[in-house]
Amino acid sequence: MLQVTINGQVHRLREGLTILQVLRSLQIHIPAICYDERLKPYGGCRLCVVQVNGAARPVIACDTQSSDGMVIETHTSELEEWRRTLSAGYC
Repeated sequence: MLQVTINGQVHRLREGLTILQVLRSLQIHIPAICYDERLKPYGGCRLCVVQVNGAARPVIACDTQSSDGMVIETHTSELEEWRRTLSAGYC
């Protein structure tokens, strides 16, 4: 089991999950247009970005493994702006 903090709440989870899988299991929604659980993640749309403490920039949740002690923010003003900018290319 590993412990992660998401949006200020501590969760104990099984190992081997990506951040996106963790978020979905906790019913925390973030956009992920290119993600399909039947395929290997490749992060093409980049809309599933989250902020992980210690990372220099947002990381893609669909292809980043969760790890013990990770602190994740899913909905900051910076992330929302990043997603708006990225999604403009899909419209």
